[in-house]
Amino acid sequence: MPENRTIEVPVLIIGAGPTGLLTANLLGTYGVECLVIERNQALTDQPKAILLDDEGLRALQAAGLAGEVMAQVILGYGARYYEPDGTCFAKIDAPVTEHGFPRRNSFLQPNLERSLLRGLERFQNVRCDFSTELKQFKEDPDGICATVTTVGGTLEIRSQVMLGCDGGRSTVREQLGIEMPGRTDSRDWVVVDTTNDPDADRFSKFFCDPERPMVSIPAPGGGRRYEYMIMPGEDPADLSKRDRVRQILGKFRTIPDEDMTRAVVYTFHARVAERLQAGRALLLGDAAHLTPPFAGQGMNAGLRDAFNVAWKAALLVGGKAGTGILGTYENERRGPIEEMIDYAVSLGEIVMPVGGFDEAARAQILDALIPARGALKPKPQAAYTAGWVMPGLGANQSLVGSALPQPLVCMPDGETWLLDNQLGPGFSLIGFGAEALEQIHALASGPLSTLSPTPFGLVPPGAQPRQAAFGTVLSVAETSPTPTPEVDNQILLVRPDRFVAAQIDPGRVGDVRNVFSTLLACKA
Repeated sequence: MPENRTIEVPVLIIGAGPTGLLTANLLGTYGVECLVIERNQALTDQPKAILLDDEGLRALQAAGLAGEVMAQVILGYGARYYEPDGTCFAKIDAPVTEHGFPRRNSFLQPNLERSLLRGLERFQNVRCDFSTELKQFKEDPDGICATVTTVGGTLEIRSQVMLGCDGGRSTVREQLGIEMPGRTDSRDWVVVDTTNDPDADRFSKFFCDPERPMVSIPAPGGGRRYEYMIMPGEDPADLSKRDRVRQILGKFRTIPDEDMTRAVVYTFHARVAERLQAGRALLLGDAAHLTPPFAGQGMNAGLRDAFNVAWKAALLVGGKAGTGILGTYENERRGPIEEMIDYAVSLGEIVMPVGGFDEAARAQILDALIPARGALKPKPQAAYTAGWVMPGLGANQSLVGSALPQPLVCMPDGETWLLDNQLGPGFSLIGFGAEALEQIHALASGPLSTLSPTPFGLVPPGAQPRQAAFGTVLSVAETSPTPTPEVDNQILLVRPDRFVAAQIDPGRVGDVRNVFSTLLACKA
Protein backbone atom coordinates (compact mmCIF):
# COMPACT_ATOMS: atom_id res chain seq x y z
CA MET A 1 0.00 0.00 0.00
CA PRO A 2 1.46 3.43 -0.90
CA GLU A 3 2.45 5.89 1.81
CA ASN A 4 0.21 8.78 0.71
CA ARG A 5 -2.94 9.19 2.76
CA THR A 6 -5.40 9.22 -0.16
CA ILE A 7 -5.42 7.15 -3.31
CA GLU A 8 -7.80 7.02 -6.26
CA VAL A 9 -8.87 3.93 -8.17
CA PRO A 10 -11.81 3.53 -10.58
CA VAL A 11 -13.18 0.35 -8.96
CA LEU A 12 -12.73 -0.69 -5.33
CA ILE A 13 -13.57 -4.32 -4.48
CA ILE A 14 -14.12 -5.31 -0.85
CA GLY A 15 -13.30 -8.97 -0.26
CA ALA A 16 -10.84 -11.41 -1.86
CA GLY A 17 -13.04 -14.47 -2.12
CA PRO A 18 -13.93 -16.10 -5.45
CA THR A 19 -16.47 -13.40 -6.35
CA GLY A 20 -14.16 -10.46 -5.66
CA LEU A 21 -11.12 -12.06 -7.28
CA LEU A 22 -13.03 -13.08 -10.42
CA THR A 23 -14.43 -9.55 -10.73
CA ALA A 24 -10.90 -8.15 -10.51
CA ASN A 25 -9.63 -10.58 -13.15
CA LEU A 26 -12.46 -9.64 -15.50
CA LEU A 27 -11.84 -5.93 -14.95
CA GLY A 28 -8.15 -6.49 -15.67
CA THR A 29 -9.10 -8.32 -18.87
CA TYR A 30 -11.22 -5.30 -19.85
CA GLY A 31 -8.29 -2.97 -19.13
CA VAL A 32 -9.84 -1.38 -16.02
CA GLU A 33 -7.75 -0.38 -13.01
CA CYS A 34 -9.07 -1.79 -9.74
CA LEU A 35 -8.04 -2.55 -6.18
CA VAL A 36 -9.14 -5.51 -4.06
CA ILE A 37 -8.84 -5.16 -0.30
CA GLU A 38 -9.13 -8.10 2.10
CA ARG A 39 -9.13 -7.81 5.89
CA ASN A 40 -7.53 -11.24 6.39
CA GLN A 41 -3.80 -11.73 6.06
CA ALA A 42 -4.04 -14.28 3.24
CA LEU A 43 -6.44 -16.42 1.25
CA THR A 44 -8.48 -19.00 3.12
CA ASP A 45 -7.25 -22.60 3.27
CA GLN A 46 -10.75 -23.96 4.00
CA PRO A 47 -12.41 -26.15 1.33
CA LYS A 48 -15.84 -24.42 1.55
CA ALA A 49 -17.53 -24.75 -1.89
CA ILE A 50 -16.89 -27.96 -3.82
CA LEU A 51 -19.04 -27.70 -6.98
CA LEU A 52 -18.01 -25.54 -9.94
CA ASP A 53 -20.70 -25.45 -12.60
CA ASP A 54 -20.79 -24.83 -16.35
CA GLU A 55 -21.59 -21.14 -16.00
CA GLY A 56 -18.79 -20.66 -13.48
CA LEU A 57 -16.30 -22.24 -15.88
CA ARG A 58 -17.57 -20.00 -18.67
CA ALA A 59 -16.95 -16.91 -16.53
CA LEU A 60 -13.43 -18.19 -15.77
CA GLN A 61 -12.95 -18.78 -19.50
CA ALA A 62 -13.75 -15.11 -20.14
CA ALA A 63 -11.09 -14.18 -17.58
CA GLY A 64 -8.54 -16.41 -19.35
CA LEU A 65 -8.30 -18.87 -16.45
CA ALA A 66 -10.50 -21.83 -17.42
CA GLY A 67 -7.61 -23.94 -18.68
CA GLU A 68 -5.62 -23.66 -15.46
CA VAL A 69 -8.67 -24.28 -13.27
CA MET A 70 -9.93 -27.25 -15.31
CA ALA A 71 -6.61 -29.02 -14.81
CA GLN A 72 -7.39 -29.07 -11.06
CA VAL A 73 -10.99 -30.30 -11.08
CA ILE A 74 -12.98 -33.49 -11.62
CA LEU A 75 -14.94 -32.67 -14.76
CA GLY A 76 -18.45 -33.90 -15.38
CA TYR A 77 -19.28 -35.93 -12.30
CA GLY A 78 -22.80 -37.32 -11.97
CA ALA A 79 -25.01 -38.36 -9.08
CA ARG A 80 -26.65 -41.47 -7.64
CA TYR A 81 -29.66 -41.61 -5.31
CA TYR A 82 -30.09 -44.45 -2.81
CA GLU A 83 -32.98 -45.84 -0.80
CA PRO A 84 -32.45 -46.55 2.92
CA ASP A 85 -31.57 -50.18 2.14
CA GLY A 86 -28.78 -49.08 -0.23
CA THR A 87 -30.65 -49.68 -3.50
CA CYS A 88 -29.74 -47.15 -6.17
CA PHE A 89 -33.00 -45.89 -7.69
CA ALA A 90 -31.80 -42.96 -9.81
CA LYS A 91 -28.68 -42.14 -11.83
CA ILE A 92 -27.82 -38.76 -13.31
CA ASP A 93 -25.02 -37.89 -15.70
CA ALA A 94 -23.41 -34.47 -16.15
CA PRO A 95 -23.39 -33.73 -19.89
CA VAL A 96 -21.74 -30.79 -21.58
CA THR A 97 -24.32 -28.01 -21.64
CA GLU A 98 -25.13 -25.02 -23.81
CA HIS A 99 -22.37 -23.15 -21.98
CA GLY A 100 -19.72 -25.46 -23.45
CA PHE A 101 -18.74 -27.21 -20.19
CA PRO A 102 -20.09 -30.07 -18.04
CA ARG A 103 -22.83 -29.02 -15.66
CA ARG A 104 -21.19 -30.42 -12.49
CA ASN A 105 -17.47 -30.34 -11.66
CA SER A 106 -15.72 -30.95 -8.36
CA PHE A 107 -12.98 -28.55 -7.22
CA LEU A 108 -11.12 -27.35 -4.14
CA GLN A 109 -11.86 -23.71 -3.31
CA PRO A 110 -8.34 -22.91 -2.04
CA ASN A 111 -6.92 -24.03 -5.41
CA LEU A 112 -9.42 -21.84 -7.27
CA GLU A 113 -8.66 -18.81 -5.13
CA ARG A 114 -4.93 -19.25 -5.64
CA SER A 115 -5.46 -19.41 -9.41
CA LEU A 116 -7.58 -16.28 -9.30
CA LEU A 117 -5.00 -14.43 -7.21
CA ARG A 118 -2.18 -15.46 -9.55
CA GLY A 119 -4.33 -14.29 -12.43
CA LEU A 120 -4.14 -10.72 -11.14
CA GLU A 121 -0.38 -10.75 -11.72
CA ARG A 122 -1.09 -10.48 -15.46
CA PHE A 123 -2.34 -6.91 -15.04
CA GLN A 124 -0.27 -3.91 -14.05
CA ASN A 125 -3.40 -1.96 -13.12
CA VAL A 126 -4.93 -4.54 -10.73
CA ARG A 127 -3.81 -5.14 -7.15
CA CYS A 128 -4.96 -7.11 -4.11
CA ASP A 129 -4.00 -5.82 -0.65
CA PHE A 130 -4.40 -8.12 2.34
CA SER A 131 -4.61 -7.02 5.99
CA THR A 132 -6.64 -4.06 4.77
CA GLU A 133 -10.08 -3.53 6.29
CA LEU A 134 -12.95 -1.27 5.31
CA LYS A 135 -14.04 0.89 8.23
CA GLN A 136 -16.51 3.30 6.70
CA PHE A 137 -17.48 4.93 3.43
CA LYS A 138 -19.68 7.66 2.04
CA GLU A 139 -20.90 8.61 -1.42
CA ASP A 140 -20.75 12.10 -2.86
CA PRO A 141 -21.46 13.43 -6.39
CA ASP A 142 -17.99 12.37 -7.55
CA GLY A 143 -18.02 8.80 -6.28
CA ILE A 144 -17.29 6.91 -3.08
CA CYS A 145 -14.74 7.75 -0.41
CA ALA A 146 -13.78 4.76 1.73
CA THR A 147 -11.72 4.80 4.91
CA VAL A 148 -9.62 1.67 5.41
CA THR A 149 -7.06 0.52 7.94
CA THR A 150 -3.82 -1.17 6.93
CA VAL A 151 -0.71 -2.39 8.69
CA GLY A 152 0.69 1.11 8.06
CA GLY A 153 -2.25 3.14 9.37
CA THR A 154 -5.40 4.65 7.93
CA LEU A 155 -6.03 5.54 4.29
CA GLU A 156 -8.79 7.05 2.22
CA ILE A 157 -9.60 5.44 -1.13
CA ARG A 158 -11.69 7.30 -3.69
CA SER A 159 -13.44 5.25 -6.37
CA GLN A 160 -16.17 5.57 -8.97
CA VAL A 161 -17.66 2.19 -8.05
CA MET A 162 -17.42 0.06 -4.92
CA LEU A 163 -18.28 -3.65 -5.03
CA GLY A 164 -19.12 -5.39 -1.76
CA CYS A 165 -17.88 -8.97 -2.15
CA ASP A 166 -17.24 -9.36 1.56
CA GLY A 167 -19.36 -12.38 2.45
CA GLY A 168 -22.41 -13.17 4.52
CA ARG A 169 -21.37 -10.79 7.32
CA SER A 170 -20.79 -7.98 4.83
CA THR A 171 -19.52 -4.69 6.23
CA VAL A 172 -20.67 -2.96 3.04
CA ARG A 173 -24.23 -4.27 3.42
CA GLU A 174 -24.31 -3.41 7.13
CA GLN A 175 -23.15 0.16 6.57
CA LEU A 176 -25.67 0.62 3.77
CA GLY A 177 -28.38 -0.43 6.22
CA ILE A 178 -29.67 -3.14 3.88
CA GLU A 179 -31.56 -6.00 5.51
CA MET A 180 -31.23 -9.60 4.34
CA PRO A 181 -34.61 -11.26 4.83
CA GLY A 182 -35.30 -14.93 4.31
CA ARG A 183 -35.03 -18.00 6.46
CA THR A 184 -32.46 -20.11 8.24
CA ASP A 185 -32.87 -23.89 8.16
CA SER A 186 -33.62 -25.38 11.55
CA ARG A 187 -31.61 -28.48 10.63
CA ASP A 188 -27.85 -28.08 10.84
CA TRP A 189 -25.43 -30.35 9.02
CA VAL A 190 -21.93 -31.63 9.70
CA VAL A 191 -19.56 -31.26 6.75
CA VAL A 192 -16.46 -33.50 6.73
CA ASP A 193 -13.61 -33.26 4.21
CA THR A 194 -11.24 -36.19 3.81
CA THR A 195 -8.15 -37.17 1.86
CA ASN A 196 -6.90 -40.59 0.70
CA ASP A 197 -10.48 -41.76 0.40
CA PRO A 198 -10.98 -45.36 -0.79
CA ASP A 199 -14.15 -44.36 -2.69
CA ALA A 200 -12.95 -43.50 -6.19
CA ASP A 201 -16.45 -43.19 -7.72
CA ARG A 202 -16.74 -40.04 -9.83
CA PHE A 203 -20.27 -39.20 -8.77
CA SER A 204 -22.11 -37.78 -5.78
CA LYS A 205 -24.15 -40.13 -3.62
CA PHE A 206 -27.38 -39.04 -1.95
CA PHE A 207 -28.53 -41.38 0.80
CA CYS A 208 -32.24 -40.64 1.17
CA ASP A 209 -32.54 -42.16 4.62
CA PRO A 210 -34.94 -40.49 7.08
CA GLU A 211 -32.90 -41.94 9.96
CA ARG A 212 -29.99 -39.71 8.87
CA PRO A 213 -29.84 -38.14 5.39
CA MET A 214 -26.27 -38.12 4.07
CA VAL A 215 -24.29 -37.03 1.03
CA SER A 216 -20.92 -38.16 -0.34
CA ILE A 217 -19.20 -35.99 -2.97
CA PRO A 218 -15.98 -36.67 -4.89
CA ALA A 219 -13.13 -34.18 -4.43
CA PRO A 220 -9.94 -33.71 -6.46
CA GLY A 221 -6.74 -35.39 -5.34
CA GLY A 222 -8.35 -38.56 -4.03
CA GLY A 223 -10.48 -36.78 -1.44
CA ARG A 224 -14.15 -36.83 -0.63
CA ARG A 225 -16.69 -34.68 1.19
CA TYR A 226 -19.31 -36.19 3.48
CA GLU A 227 -22.32 -34.30 4.79
CA TYR A 228 -24.84 -35.59 7.29
CA MET A 229 -27.85 -34.06 8.99
CA ILE A 230 -27.95 -33.39 12.72
CA MET A 231 -31.20 -34.97 13.83
CA PRO A 232 -33.63 -33.52 16.42
CA GLY A 233 -32.30 -33.71 19.96
CA GLU A 234 -28.68 -34.22 18.91
CA ASP A 235 -25.87 -31.91 20.05
CA PRO A 236 -24.05 -30.25 17.11
CA ALA A 237 -20.83 -29.97 19.11
CA ASP A 238 -20.94 -33.69 19.79
CA LEU A 239 -21.78 -34.66 16.19
CA SER A 240 -18.71 -32.81 14.86
CA LYS A 241 -16.20 -34.37 17.26
CA ARG A 242 -13.71 -36.59 15.47
CA ASP A 243 -14.68 -39.74 17.33
CA ARG A 244 -18.35 -39.24 16.48
CA VAL A 245 -17.47 -38.43 12.87
CA ARG A 246 -15.51 -41.67 12.64
CA GLN A 247 -18.43 -43.56 14.15
CA ILE A 248 -21.06 -42.09 11.81
CA LEU A 249 -18.92 -42.43 8.68
CA GLY A 250 -17.73 -45.91 9.64
CA LYS A 251 -20.19 -47.38 7.13
CA PHE A 252 -18.12 -45.74 4.39
CA ARG A 253 -14.54 -45.85 5.58
CA THR A 254 -12.07 -45.74 8.47
CA ILE A 255 -10.72 -42.21 8.85
CA PRO A 256 -7.37 -41.68 10.59
CA ASP A 257 -6.77 -38.18 11.96
CA GLU A 258 -4.35 -37.31 9.19
CA ASP A 259 -7.02 -37.99 6.55
CA MET A 260 -9.69 -35.78 8.15
CA THR A 261 -9.14 -32.26 6.81
CA ARG A 262 -11.98 -30.74 8.79
CA ALA A 263 -15.35 -31.44 10.41
CA VAL A 264 -17.54 -28.39 10.91
CA VAL A 265 -21.19 -27.63 11.60
CA TYR A 266 -22.97 -25.68 8.87
CA THR A 267 -26.21 -23.75 9.18
CA PHE A 268 -27.98 -23.31 5.85
CA HIS A 269 -29.62 -20.02 4.91
CA ALA A 270 -31.98 -18.93 2.15
CA ARG A 271 -31.73 -15.15 2.13
CA VAL A 272 -31.52 -12.26 -0.35
CA ALA A 273 -30.60 -8.66 0.38
CA GLU A 274 -33.50 -6.22 0.09
CA ARG A 275 -31.41 -4.23 -2.40
CA LEU A 276 -28.39 -5.24 -4.45
CA GLN A 277 -27.44 -1.64 -5.20
CA ALA A 278 -27.25 1.64 -3.33
CA GLY A 279 -25.92 4.39 -5.59
CA ARG A 280 -22.43 3.47 -6.71
CA ALA A 281 -22.15 0.57 -4.25
CA LEU A 282 -23.20 -2.96 -5.25
CA LEU A 283 -23.50 -6.19 -3.26
CA LEU A 284 -22.22 -9.40 -4.88
CA GLY A 285 -21.93 -13.04 -3.83
CA ASP A 286 -22.69 -13.97 -0.23
CA ALA A 287 -22.97 -10.29 0.67
CA ALA A 288 -26.07 -10.23 -1.55
CA HIS A 289 -27.55 -13.72 -1.14
CA LEU A 290 -27.13 -16.94 0.84
CA THR A 291 -28.15 -20.23 -0.77
CA PRO A 292 -28.58 -23.72 0.72
CA PRO A 293 -25.94 -26.08 -0.70
CA PHE A 294 -28.21 -28.75 -2.19
CA ALA A 295 -27.79 -27.41 -5.74
CA GLY A 296 -24.15 -26.40 -5.27
CA GLN A 297 -24.96 -22.86 -6.33
CA GLY A 298 -23.75 -20.59 -3.51
CA MET A 299 -20.33 -19.73 -4.91
CA ASN A 300 -21.46 -20.18 -8.52
CA ALA A 301 -24.16 -17.55 -8.04
CA GLY A 302 -21.43 -15.16 -6.90
CA LEU A 303 -19.39 -15.89 -10.02
CA ARG A 304 -22.46 -15.05 -12.11
CA ASP A 305 -22.78 -11.77 -10.20
CA ALA A 306 -19.16 -10.95 -11.04
CA PHE A 307 -19.67 -11.76 -14.73
CA ASN A 308 -22.75 -9.53 -14.83
CA VAL A 309 -21.20 -6.54 -13.04
CA ALA A 310 -17.61 -6.33 -14.30
CA TRP A 311 -18.30 -5.20 -17.89
CA LYS A 312 -20.92 -2.71 -16.69
CA ALA A 313 -18.43 -1.16 -14.30
CA ALA A 314 -15.96 -1.03 -17.19
CA LEU A 315 -18.43 0.91 -19.36
CA LEU A 316 -19.13 3.30 -16.50
CA VAL A 317 -15.54 4.13 -15.58
CA GLY A 318 -14.63 4.27 -19.27
CA GLY A 319 -17.17 7.05 -19.81
CA LYS A 320 -19.37 4.99 -22.15
CA ALA A 321 -22.30 4.76 -19.71
CA GLY A 322 -23.47 6.56 -16.62
CA THR A 323 -24.40 5.34 -13.18
CA GLY A 324 -27.77 4.15 -14.48
CA ILE A 325 -26.07 1.07 -15.86
CA LEU A 326 -25.43 -0.11 -12.30
CA GLY A 327 -29.19 -0.42 -11.80
CA THR A 328 -29.38 -3.08 -14.52
CA TYR A 329 -27.53 -5.44 -12.15
CA GLU A 330 -30.51 -5.48 -9.80
CA ASN A 331 -32.94 -5.74 -12.73
CA GLU A 332 -31.17 -8.74 -14.18
CA ARG A 333 -29.86 -10.71 -11.24
CA ARG A 334 -32.54 -10.52 -8.56
CA GLY A 335 -35.02 -12.83 -10.30
CA PRO A 336 -32.45 -15.56 -11.14
CA ILE A 337 -30.99 -15.36 -7.62
CA GLU A 338 -34.39 -15.90 -6.01
CA GLU A 339 -35.28 -18.67 -8.46
CA MET A 340 -32.00 -20.48 -7.78
CA ILE A 341 -32.52 -20.29 -4.02
CA ASP A 342 -36.02 -21.75 -4.41
CA TYR A 343 -34.53 -24.53 -6.56
CA ALA A 344 -31.91 -25.34 -3.93
CA VAL A 345 -34.49 -25.35 -1.14
CA SER A 346 -36.74 -27.69 -3.11
CA LEU A 347 -33.85 -30.10 -3.75
CA GLY A 348 -33.07 -30.19 -0.05
CA GLU A 349 -36.65 -30.94 0.86
CA ILE A 350 -37.03 -33.63 -1.80
CA VAL A 351 -33.71 -35.44 -1.66
CA MET A 352 -33.65 -35.59 2.14
CA PRO A 353 -37.05 -37.09 3.08
CA VAL A 354 -36.91 -36.69 6.85
CA GLY A 355 -40.60 -37.54 7.10
CA GLY A 356 -40.06 -41.07 5.83
CA PHE A 357 -39.11 -42.92 2.67
CA ASP A 358 -41.52 -45.10 0.73
CA GLU A 359 -42.75 -45.57 -2.82
CA ALA A 360 -44.46 -42.18 -2.73
CA ALA A 361 -41.24 -40.45 -1.65
CA ARG A 362 -39.31 -42.33 -4.31
CA ALA A 363 -41.74 -41.23 -7.02
CA GLN A 364 -41.65 -37.64 -5.77
CA ILE A 365 -37.88 -37.55 -6.05
CA LEU A 366 -37.93 -39.02 -9.54
CA ASP A 367 -40.66 -36.66 -10.76
CA ALA A 368 -38.94 -33.60 -9.33
CA LEU A 369 -35.35 -34.39 -10.28
CA ILE A 370 -35.59 -36.63 -13.31
CA PRO A 371 -38.91 -35.93 -15.05
CA ALA A 372 -37.71 -37.53 -18.29
CA ARG A 373 -36.37 -40.57 -16.38
CA GLY A 374 -32.77 -40.16 -17.44
CA ALA A 375 -32.26 -36.40 -17.81
CA LEU A 376 -31.66 -34.32 -14.70
CA LYS A 377 -34.05 -31.44 -14.32
CA PRO A 378 -31.63 -28.60 -15.05
CA LYS A 379 -31.01 -25.71 -12.74
CA PRO A 380 -32.90 -22.55 -13.70
CA GLN A 381 -31.39 -20.56 -16.56
CA ALA A 382 -31.46 -16.78 -16.42
CA ALA A 383 -33.57 -14.94 -18.99
CA TYR A 384 -33.47 -11.16 -18.71
CA THR A 385 -36.62 -9.32 -19.72
CA ALA A 386 -35.44 -6.03 -18.24
CA GLY A 387 -31.99 -4.54 -17.95
CA TRP A 388 -29.28 -4.10 -20.57
CA VAL A 389 -31.17 -5.69 -23.46
CA MET A 390 -32.70 -4.40 -26.71
CA PRO A 391 -35.75 -6.49 -27.68
CA GLY A 392 -37.99 -5.79 -30.64
CA LEU A 393 -35.46 -5.55 -33.47
CA GLY A 394 -36.45 -8.73 -35.27
CA ALA A 395 -39.13 -11.32 -35.85
CA ASN A 396 -37.26 -13.91 -33.78
CA GLN A 397 -36.41 -12.70 -30.26
CA SER A 398 -35.94 -16.12 -28.66
CA LEU A 399 -32.35 -15.52 -27.51
CA VAL A 400 -32.64 -11.92 -26.27
CA GLY A 401 -31.77 -11.85 -22.58
CA SER A 402 -30.47 -15.43 -22.60
CA ALA A 403 -26.96 -16.84 -22.64
CA LEU A 404 -25.56 -17.51 -26.11
CA PRO A 405 -24.96 -21.25 -26.61
CA GLN A 406 -21.24 -22.02 -26.87
CA PRO A 407 -20.50 -24.72 -29.47
CA LEU A 408 -17.15 -25.90 -30.70
CA VAL A 409 -16.28 -23.94 -33.83
CA CYS A 410 -13.87 -24.49 -36.74
CA MET A 411 -11.43 -21.80 -37.83
CA PRO A 412 -10.33 -21.23 -41.43
CA ASP A 413 -6.95 -22.78 -40.55
CA GLY A 414 -8.69 -25.99 -39.44
CA GLU A 415 -8.25 -25.53 -35.68
CA THR A 416 -11.22 -26.12 -33.38
CA TRP A 417 -12.04 -23.97 -30.35
CA LEU A 418 -14.91 -23.17 -28.05
CA LEU A 419 -16.76 -20.19 -29.48
CA ASP A 420 -16.01 -17.76 -26.63
CA ASN A 421 -12.27 -18.19 -27.16
CA GLN A 422 -12.72 -16.50 -30.53
CA LEU A 423 -15.16 -13.81 -29.42
CA GLY A 424 -12.63 -12.17 -27.12
CA PRO A 425 -13.35 -10.31 -23.88
CA GLY A 426 -15.61 -7.52 -25.17
CA PHE A 427 -18.80 -7.18 -27.18
CA SER A 428 -19.38 -9.26 -30.30
CA LEU A 429 -21.62 -9.14 -33.34
CA ILE A 430 -22.43 -12.54 -34.85
CA GLY A 431 -24.13 -12.77 -38.23
CA PHE A 432 -26.19 -15.75 -39.40
CA GLY A 433 -26.96 -15.88 -43.14
CA ALA A 434 -25.67 -14.00 -46.19
CA GLU A 435 -27.93 -10.96 -45.81
CA ALA A 436 -26.97 -10.55 -42.16
CA LEU A 437 -23.27 -10.81 -42.97
CA GLU A 438 -23.63 -7.98 -45.49
CA GLN A 439 -24.90 -5.67 -42.72
CA ILE A 440 -22.56 -6.65 -39.90
CA HIS A 441 -19.74 -4.21 -40.71
CA ALA A 442 -22.18 -1.30 -40.98
CA LEU A 443 -23.47 -2.10 -37.49
CA ALA A 444 -20.03 -2.53 -35.96
CA SER A 445 -18.64 0.70 -37.39
CA GLY A 446 -21.87 2.70 -37.13
CA PRO A 447 -24.52 2.76 -34.40
CA LEU A 448 -22.73 0.23 -32.17
CA SER A 449 -19.20 1.61 -32.60
CA THR A 450 -19.23 2.92 -29.02
CA LEU A 451 -19.01 -0.68 -27.86
CA SER A 452 -16.16 -1.61 -30.26
CA PRO A 453 -17.82 -4.97 -31.03
CA THR A 454 -15.85 -7.67 -32.84
CA PRO A 455 -17.80 -8.96 -35.88
CA PHE A 456 -18.04 -12.65 -36.76
CA GLY A 457 -20.10 -14.91 -38.94
CA LEU A 458 -21.32 -18.33 -37.82
CA VAL A 459 -22.40 -21.06 -40.24
CA PRO A 460 -23.81 -24.56 -39.55
CA PRO A 461 -21.80 -27.80 -39.37
CA GLY A 462 -20.45 -28.86 -42.74
CA ALA A 463 -20.16 -25.31 -44.10
CA GLN A 464 -16.69 -23.94 -44.75
CA PRO A 465 -15.17 -21.37 -42.38
CA ARG A 466 -13.49 -18.48 -44.17
CA GLN A 467 -12.06 -15.01 -43.90
CA ALA A 468 -14.44 -12.25 -44.97
CA ALA A 469 -14.03 -8.52 -45.46
CA PHE A 470 -15.47 -7.76 -42.01
CA GLY A 471 -13.65 -10.57 -40.16
CA THR A 472 -13.86 -14.33 -39.64
CA VAL A 473 -16.72 -16.64 -40.52
CA LEU A 474 -16.65 -19.62 -38.16
CA SER A 475 -18.43 -22.92 -38.67
CA VAL A 476 -19.89 -25.09 -35.94
CA ALA A 477 -17.84 -28.27 -35.62
CA GLU A 478 -19.67 -31.47 -36.50
CA THR A 479 -18.31 -32.96 -33.27
CA SER A 480 -19.68 -30.14 -31.09
CA PRO A 481 -21.74 -31.43 -28.13
CA THR A 482 -23.48 -28.05 -28.13
CA PRO A 483 -25.58 -27.34 -31.25
CA THR A 484 -25.66 -24.22 -33.39
CA PRO A 485 -27.74 -21.40 -31.89
CA GLU A 486 -31.19 -21.52 -33.50
CA VAL A 487 -30.95 -18.29 -35.46
CA ASP A 488 -31.66 -17.65 -39.14
CA ASN A 489 -30.75 -14.51 -41.09
CA GLN A 490 -30.13 -12.31 -38.06
CA ILE A 491 -27.32 -10.51 -36.26
CA LEU A 492 -26.77 -11.07 -32.55
CA LEU A 493 -25.27 -8.42 -30.30
CA VAL A 494 -23.50 -10.45 -27.59
CA ARG A 495 -22.45 -8.84 -24.31
CA PRO A 496 -19.11 -9.55 -22.62
CA ASP A 497 -20.94 -11.88 -20.19
CA ARG A 498 -22.14 -13.88 -23.25
CA PHE A 499 -25.77 -12.88 -22.89
CA VAL A 500 -27.56 -11.81 -26.05
CA ALA A 501 -28.48 -8.13 -25.89
CA ALA A 502 -30.24 -7.98 -29.27
CA GLN A 503 -31.41 -10.09 -32.23
CA ILE A 504 -31.46 -7.83 -35.27
CA ASP A 505 -33.09 -8.52 -38.62
CA PRO A 506 -30.97 -7.15 -41.52
CA GLY A 507 -33.90 -4.93 -42.52
CA ARG A 508 -34.00 -3.37 -39.02
CA VAL A 509 -30.37 -2.23 -38.88
CA GLY A 510 -31.52 1.36 -39.35
CA ASP A 511 -33.57 1.18 -36.16
CA VAL A 512 -30.64 0.13 -33.98
CA ARG A 513 -29.29 3.64 -33.39
CA ASN A 514 -32.43 4.94 -31.67
CA VAL A 515 -32.93 1.81 -29.57
CA PHE A 516 -29.28 1.74 -28.59
CA SER A 517 -29.28 5.44 -27.68
CA THR A 518 -32.20 4.80 -25.36
CA LEU A 519 -30.30 1.93 -23.74
CA LEU A 520 -27.25 4.09 -23.22
CA ALA A 521 -29.49 6.59 -21.51
CA CYS A 522 -27.81 4.80 -18.66
CA LYS A 523 -25.64 7.91 -19.14
CA ALA A 524 -28.38 9.87 -17.39
